[in-house]
This record gives sequence, C-alpha cells and structure tokens, in this order.
Amino acid sequence: MIRHTISEIFLERVRTTPYSQGFQFKSNDKQIGGVAQWKTITFEEFYHDCRLVSFGLMSLGVQPADRVAILVSTRYEWALWDMATLGALAVIVPIYPSVSVDTVFSILYHSESKILLVEDSEQLEKILKYQGQSPDIFRFLEKILVLETSAMMLASKYPDKISSLLTLQALRELGKREAMKNPNRFDENLIAAKKGDVTSICYTPGTTGRPKGVVMTHDNWVSVLEDYEGLLGKNNNLEKDKILSFLPCSHIFGKIEFLATFAFGWKQVFAETRDQVFQNCSEVQPTLFFCSSEWIENIYKRIQNSLNQLSPIQKKLFNWAYQLGVSYHHSSGSQKLSSIVLKVQYQVALKGIFKNFSKELGGKIRYLIFMGSSLSPDVIQFFQILGIDVLEGYGLTETSGLISLNLPWNKKLGSVGKSLPEVVIKIAEDGEILVKSRKLFQAYYKMETEFQKVFKDGWFYTGDLGEIDSEGFIDIKGRKSDLILTSRGGLIHPQKIESFLRTQIFIHEGVVQEVDCLYLVVLLFLERTQILQYANEYQILFSEYRELIKNPKILALLQKKMDEVNQKLSKFESIKKFMVLPNDLSVEGGELTPTFKIRRQFVQKKFAREIETLSQADS
Repeated sequence: MIRHTISEIFLERVRTTPYSQGFQFKSNDKQIGGVAQWKTITFEEFYHDCRLVSFGLMSLGVQPADRVAILVSTRYEWALWDMATLGALAVIVPIYPSVSVDTVFSILYHSESKILLVEDSEQLEKILKYQGQSPDIFRFLEKILVLETSAMMLASKYPDKISSLLTLQALRELGKREAMKNPNRFDENLIAAKKGDVTSICYTPGTTGRPKGVVMTHDNWVSVLEDYEGLLGKNNNLEKDKILSFLPCSHIFGKIEFLATFAFGWKQVFAETRDQVFQNCSEVQPTLFFCSSEWIENIYKRIQNSLNQLSPIQKKLFNWAYQLGVSYHHSSGSQKLSSIVLKVQYQVALKGIFKNFSKELGGKIRYLIFMGSSLSPDVIQFFQILGIDVLEGYGLTETSGLISLNLPWNKKLGSVGKSLPEVVIKIAEDGEILVKSRKLFQAYYKMETEFQKVFKDGWFYTGDLGEIDSEGFIDIKGRKSDLILTSRGGLIHPQKIESFLRTQIFIHEGVVQEVDCLYLVVLLFLERTQILQYANEYQILFSEYRELIKNPKILALLQKKMDEVNQKLSKFESIKKFMVLPNDLSVEGGELTPTFKIRRQFVQKKFAREIETLSQADS
C-alpha cells in the first residue's frame, strides 16, 4: 500500500472492490417478528451514502479546515460522518458520548466546531438546555444534526432553536440538491487532499488534567496503516477477516478500526451495544477484535466462572488439558517437534475441551489486539493455551495508536512487543519512553506551551516508563506521574499490582495508594454479581449490599485473594490493607476516563477519608 492520504485509500477501496461487504449493523429497517436484523453495506453503497452526507455539509457552508464535531456511540454512521467530513475537506472533532456535559461544551468551544452531530433525544436535550444557559459557549456552533429522527420532537420545547436543528436524513436531501451544482466536487476534494492536511483533532481522555486536542494529519493515519498491513498482512488474508467493533470511535484505536476497513478490505461489524457484544459474537462469529485490557479481563472472568460450574470430573479434565497446553507452549521449537505425542494431545484439547470456551467469542476468533492498561501475563497465557492469541501493544492518542505490538510469530509474554517498522523508540536516563515517528501528532490545538513540554528535539516524551531488552521487546512499567517511591528507596508501579488484582474473579477494580511512603493500601470495587452469587451459595445473610461487603466471611475471602496477589509481588510491593467500597468506579462519577483508565489523583482526593481510615487502622 503506497498511498499519501486516507482519501486515496478510501477511493482505491471503492474502485477495486465496490461490491464487497464493508460494514454490517443491526437495522430497524430490517425486522423479522419485530426483531432487528443484520444489514450489510458494500463499499460502493457506503461511497454513495457518504457522498450525499458530504454534499449536505457543503450545503451548510462547511469550508476546508472548518471543525465538524461528532457525539455519537460506535455505529455505522460514525464512519460515514468521518469520511463525509474529509470529503468536505473539513476537520472532524470526536467527542466521547460518556463524558460530562461540561466537557462536551468545553471541547466544542475550544475547537470552534461549526457543526455537531448528536445521536438521540437524551444528548440533544442536554445540548439545548445548556445552550440556553450559556449562549456564549455556542458562538461558533451553527447547526446541530440528529441521528434519530424521533429526537426532533424536542424541538417544540425549544422553539428558538428549531432553525439550528436538522436530521441526518434531511442533510442527505440537501446533499442531493447540492450535488447537482458540481457533481464531481466530492471526488475532487478527496483527490486534492495532501498528506500534511489536518484530518482530525482528537481530544485526550485526560487522566491528569483537562483534555488536550491532538492534531492529526493524513500522513499520521497512513503511516499506521502501512505498518499494520506490513505486519498483520504478512501471513494473513486480511480481506477475509471480520471485526466486531464496540470500542468508542472517539478513541484513537476505535478510529483505526474503520480506517483499516478501507485499507485492508475486511468487514467491520458494529455491535449493537457494549452489553450485547457476547450475544453479537454468536451471531456474526468475528475473527478479530480490537479491544481494551478491561474487556479481555471480563472475558477471562466469564470463562473462570464457567469453569467453577463444571463437575469435579470436568474440572479435572480441563486442568489436565490446560497443563498440556502449558507444557506445549513453554517447550522450545525443537522439543515441540520431537514430542509428537504432546502436540497431538494438545491439538485434541484445542478441538475438543477448549472449543466450548472459545464459543464465548463466536468460535472463530484468531486475535484479540489491545492497547491501554496493562494486562496480567497469566491472563494472556490463559487465552493462548485456549487457542486465542492475545496481542498486546502500546500506543497513545499522540502516536496515532499502536507503535509497538506483539505478533503471533514474534512475541514475548509480559511485553508490549517490538516497535513498528517505521517507529524509533528509546529510553531516557530516568526511564521515560521517547518516540520518533511519522505517526506523531502535529500539535496540541491552541496549546503550544503544553506541546513544547512533551516534544523536544524531534522526540515525543510519552510520560510512560519502560525498558527495552536485548531482543527489542518493550516492557511498560507505568505512568511516570503514578510512580510510588517507598521510604526504603523501592520503586512501585501501581498499574502492575492493579492488573493482578483484576484477575481475581471477585474483584472488578482495585486502586493502589501509598501511605506515608511506608506501605500500600488498596481501595477495592467488587464484581457485584459474583459476590452476590457467593453469598447465596454460602448462605450469608444480609439486608443490603453495603452490609454484605463488611461481612467477616466476605472479608476473609478477599483477604485470601490479597494473599494470592501478594505472592506474585516483591515484599516492598505487597498490599498491607484494603477497604471495600460499595459503588463502582465510573466515567460519570469522574473516577475513570472515557477509556476506563483510572484518574488516580481524582480518586485519591475523592476517597481521601477512606485512605486516611486505612492508614489509621490497626496493623
């Protein structure tokens, strides 16, 4: 693939495989017995739909370099809006649907977005209500488009806003009329795009401060896709792959999914909702997932829970098969060739005993590719033995996604793989990871001072700590700002400990905190369904959940889990005390970013009283 822009890649895909299936999603237009059915869109159909929407934007006066925002969950229309924006030579501004209303308006104002696409009546009402309270924030916003036409019923409540509202379908009709003026303008715009042109301003989730607008160009995305194709396409026919998408398209990794659809020609299937992913897996049988470590941990716990339901004989059989897998994967290449019996036995286990567990993901899954928070090596090994490759990588919004990746034929457990071919990574004296690459962002929008802090002499200072071994494999230690220094000089990376905590079936999340540089404590947030099931099984009486999590039997269970985690840690890293909190961490509550990363400073401040209580408790 030698292309200069995303626009070229898109047009080339439409030209070469116009009738291939590009996208699939559940549609209310196709129903059987009142139940929505899967609808498929070919690349040619996508092109024509995209062309109308793009002409519609032009009819509203959208000019080159204008900002066009989108506040929509992961769905077909997201990809449509993104490419239509490029067709108008405008810049897309993705906004996570899960962020607070204040954050939405902060981004709209900061980016000076001219057009906004929202999804439903709930989002629209928040916008209109806020617009009435703070009109200055909306001085740049000219039109609000709505995906779900039923949301337009709200217009009667805000009569002064009717002129600024439009449905996506109405935009298509405007596009039809606009196209008559210059039918070739859409294609001409796409062809005219230059590799250095800005395509998007992606605002970071903001773990430590306010979101920053990361400025991305065509060349950033093309560089990513070239490296992906060079690596993943090495031993794969990517056009036959089917990817089930549920990550936020506002996330850099989510956007790569649908851009790769044009580059590689695979089919992108949009999950109905995040909660329906497993149901959708059985329906569409995907071969590939771009996902988060948090989601992989959820699958792991689902399977562990299934194992707990097995009979003693079935458990014994599974454990026997699992140990076969451990022996097979831990043996060297020559040992594998010489031990034909071991190989045959393991293959039987894969096709028989382990096959039922892979059905959780549809039964045809080949790879789970993820970046983000660290994942326990035990979890990765577990999936590997079940016949599913979990390929861990590393990247940030500022690097256009992955810049390193473990590959099926070249990987190391516990690492994030080797750097992608075009990327140069080095480690600074203090352990910080530095990057040089075409994939690096161009600026923080209207935040030059912040940009200069992290971009020096051509190197991007990631803020992450890591090591590179003699073979080139990269080990991520954690965020530099999260590093804990003990009174004895020990360095602790809390993310490592938290990844071990999340593998425990009863623990949803744990947030590690230090007390006076002396020892570690952890705030625990439990898997509510699992702990309630345990209480029922062991007949633990309680009137409400808050009472249950203080029950001595539950605390004893959790202490046992803490002991298991501590066995994997050095003495100075071990957890001394814990406290169970009744409510989950959430994006809405401010404890998590839209990508489910912990806002550590926020949590520390919010739960300062609980942490103080732990520090004062008897040892």
